[in-house]
Amino acid sequence: MNGIKSVGPEFYGASSSSAKTFPSLETLRFEEMMEWEDWVFFIDNESQGFPNLEVLCLLKCPKLASALPTLPSLRKLELEDCDEMLLTGISCLPSLLSLNVISNLTRLPEGFLHQVTTLKELRIAHCSNLSTLSNQVGFECLSMLERFEISCCQRLMALPPGLYKLTSIRMLRIDGCPSLVSFPDMGLPSMLTQLIVEECEALQSLPGVTMHSSSCSTDAHHEVSSEAAYFQLSTNNLLS
Repeated sequence: MNGIKSVGPEFYGASSSSAKTFPSLETLRFEEMMEWEDWVFFIDNESQGFPNLEVLCLLKCPKLASALPTLPSLRKLELEDCDEMLLTGISCLPSLLSLNVISNLTRLPEGFLHQVTTLKELRIAHCSNLSTLSNQVGFECLSMLERFEISCCQRLMALPPGLYKLTSIRMLRIDGCPSLVSFPDMGLPSMLTQLIVEECEALQSLPGVTMHSSSCSTDAHHEVSSEAAYFQLSTNNLLS
């Protein structure tokens, strides 16, 4: 399928303006379509594409730059080695709960997270040229985010300054970020119960002193790895 450049209505058998395409389809995966550039979802505004699609995976489709359509039931989106233009269109996914971005991006599109307030899980990985995660991306809008993972971002030096505002986060994992020097000055989210840090050789301190919490759970823990060494400390110990 390497030679395919466009996917249009003929793909899903739409033959009329009122067509409901693949009404029962729940998972759709495209992989290694290296020349794919354009995905036309609708014939006109009356067409309904993939009304029950819950999982969409676009893997190694580097030239695809079409904006995603409204997918009312989509709960999980995985993008690997795709154009950043796809990220700018996720605001039309009103039910999105999980976003997995695996791509060699130099930056994340400004404001692309502003409209995905339903998101509960976010993973950013293998963005080897990404140096910072600024507040302008829209992290502060993720009021329901519970799990945040950042991995294999070799040039990442800073986390979002407003990370502490995401009070729903329970789990934060950072691994394979050797340029990360410190956590945000304002500390971490108040409801954080698990912090996992691995292979962050430049990290100079833990965020315990500025944790924004007065009543952290006693069973919350931090797990920090430096090469092969692991240490677990209770949240209370870090705050004392």
